[in-house]
Amino acid sequence: MSKIIKFPIVKNKREVEDAHLKDPSGLPGTWVMLYKTPFEYEAHFVCGLLDTHGIPHFLEPLKHLLHPVSSDQLGVYFIWVPEDWLEIAKSVLKNAQN
Repeated sequence: MSKIIKFPIVKNKREVEDAHLKDPSGLPGTWVMLYKTPFEYEAHFVCGLLDTHGIPHFLEPLKHLLHPVSSDQLGVYFIWVPEDWLEIAKSVLKNAQN
């Protein structure tokens, strides 16, 4: 049996970004993108760093999607944090890079 999955029609890229800002993980609150990388190992490294500091986060891999995406999103990993934690998460990443 085949099953047809209907995907929402996206009018522009901003609509996609706004959809992610609302709730990427199913958790309450507003989430914002902290980090974007094409490398899976780097995404997991950053997530581990956030875990170490007790910062809530959500990893969104766009590596293997069933529906069409724009070329700048293909093979990308997004790391989202709650808006309230953004400045703390940025300082942790900045300190790790130095």
